[in-house]
Amino acid sequence: MNERINHIYREWLSTMVRVGQHDYTHLFTIMFEKEFIWLIPNDDNRISDAMDIRMEFLDEHPQENIIDLIEHVSALEVVVALSRRLEFESDIPAIQWAMDLMRNLGLHKYSGRLSDVRVRHVNDILDALIWRQYEPNGHGGFFPLTHPEEDQTQVEIWYQAAAYLNEHNIP
Repeated sequence: MNERINHIYREWLSTMVRVGQHDYTHLFTIMFEKEFIWLIPNDDNRISDAMDIRMEFLDEHPQENIIDLIEHVSALEVVVALSRRLEFESDIPAIQWAMDLMRNLGLHKYSGRLSDVRVRHVNDILDALIWRQYEPNGHGGFFPLTHPEEDQTQVEIWYQAAAYLNEHNIP
């Protein structure tokens, strides 16, 4: 994507995850630049969900129709897409899910302009998520569990979400 469209699209995505008065612009930029790679079967569905969000953007911004949909899907797109899918499955708004996902990852602490050290921390968190280097109980990932039935690093993201919803009695 060219830089102008990147900026417009990133800002559009950010409106779907921005909660409260904290400035997460720098964090969202890092997340937007971080490629999300799927490793577990069926996690490619999260990529498809993110691609659907791109199509929604194009529908709302037809003048920006030069987005190259072959480029990688970002961690930010996955958070937005996952939060929207979770809203559909529960009574919780997507924007709240987005903040919960950010909190579960520990990213909610990274507001404002980030120092080089904090940028490295954010990248470490995102790498742990993407490369499934979080705890077997899901801590360090999107869906930490108190009583997991299996190693969450080996479970597709949507099944992790289902276990999380179940463990927290979220309808």
